[in-house]
Amino acid sequence: MREKAAEAFRALQVCAPTFRRGLRLVFLLIVSLAAAGCVSWSKHGVIPEPGRKLRVALLPVELGVTIKHLKYIQTTPSGGQPAGGEPELIEKEMRGVTNALSAAMETRLGGSQYLEVIPQNEFSLSLEKAGLSLSTAPLSAQQIRALCAASRADALLKVKLSGYGAIKHKWLVLLVGSGMVEGVTQGIVAYSLVHKQWVAIVIGAEEIAQELVTWGGGAYIFNKIFNPVILEAELHGAVDGEKIWSKTIFVTRDKAAIKKLPKEQQDKREIRLRLTTDKAIGELAGALDKKIKKNTK
Repeated sequence: MREKAAEAFRALQVCAPTFRRGLRLVFLLIVSLAAAGCVSWSKHGVIPEPGRKLRVALLPVELGVTIKHLKYIQTTPSGGQPAGGEPELIEKEMRGVTNALSAAMETRLGGSQYLEVIPQNEFSLSLEKAGLSLSTAPLSAQQIRALCAASRADALLKVKLSGYGAIKHKWLVLLVGSGMVEGVTQGIVAYSLVHKQWVAIVIGAEEIAQELVTWGGGAYIFNKIFNPVILEAELHGAVDGEKIWSKTIFVTRDKAAIKKLPKEQQDKREIRLRLTTDKAIGELAGALDKKIKKNTK
């Protein structure tokens, strides 16, 4: 058993650089999430009242991921080349995806009992009258205040599509890092229970090794089997334009919805991605509802 512990320790030394990077990323993520969760909306002038829905302006969904190959987002003939230029086809497909995502977000959030989404045509008309325009470029607090004032919104919601059809490298590193933190935690717990260092090392190393295989070596397989969608959302208050809430939604697939499809459609990547996106939208809307309810006074 001691030999096994020694081998595990050597494996940890080999993985040390990745381990440290993962820890730093996870630590930053935990700090940012904790900060976002501790923000008091009332300090920013956003005070949801019982019986009145929070009036929210929704910006068009921003595309924050680069798709390198059409096969990541669409089922293509085996060994065949797509008709037309692949970059142009990808651009056209993703433009349709973001437009559909914007419309779906408006519809889903519009059914909330806690918030009222300003219809896109009404929002655009209000901005036009005020001499403003919609943009997915980074907005300053002053610009956000102006957009909210023109549309009489209590807050402005920005959503970015950060993952679609494949996981970016930085997300893989983050996931590996989170697995390592879990491994270290389990090792600490084991040591506190049995007070034997080698037991803690073995348990922690085993968890870390599983995560490395799953998210590191298995990245290619993961992107082949699953249909990941990542949404990043930020809510900004109308009074000071500052961020009062943020949430990252990561969904790999909607297995239940896929099973309901006819057999001939279950392997179509574009359909599976659409179902994954719908699930991600639902989770995002649910998280926002929960946060508004928590801040309602």
